[in-house]
Amino acid sequence: MIIKMYNILKLVKKYVSSAQEQAKFYAKKSRCPREFEVSDKMFLRVKPLKSQLRLGKCPKLSLYYCGPFAILKRISKVAYELDLPKE
Repeated sequence: MIIKMYNILKLVKKYVSSAQEQAKFYAKKSRCPREFEVSDKMFLRVKPLKSQLRLGKCPKLSLYYCGPFAILKRISKVAYELDLPKE
C-alpha cells in the first residue's frame, strides 16, 4: 500500500513539473517588455463599471480600455502618472 502511494506521488510530481516547464516556455514567448516615455499616449485598463461611470464611454473599444491619455510623469518601469479628465 505504501509503495503504491509512493509511485502515485512520484507520477504526480512528474506531471506537475512537466506542466510547469511547458507553462514557462509559453510565457517567455508571449511577453515583451514595454516602456513608455513622457508625452506618449496610452490606454488605461479599468473595470467595466468604472470605465462607463467615470471616464465616459469608449465606443470602439472594449469596456476594459479607456483613453488615450498622455503620460505626465514616469514613476517606475511599470508605473506612470496619466493626464486623466477632471470629472
